[in-house]
Amino acid sequence: MTQYFVIDKRSSTCPPGRKTCVPFDNATSVAVYMLGRSISEYVIVKSDAQGDRLVPMSMADVSEIKTTAEKA
Repeated sequence: MTQYFVIDKRSSTCPPGRKTCVPFDNATSVAVYMLGRSISEYVIVKSDAQGDRLVPMSMADVSEIKTTAEKA
């Protein structure tokens, strides 16, 4: 089962109670969550049977984030 985790890079400076890692079951949900957010402030990790790996984000385009997350 594939899972994606969106991690806030600023988590060490966040006030207590703020979500710093948000899990998702599909790439579409990740792309929608990133809509309106600065991609430089987040890291996406894909976890599946092959292991854990970072999803490279070079563009803030929602369809590009979805496609990249699926291919990672």
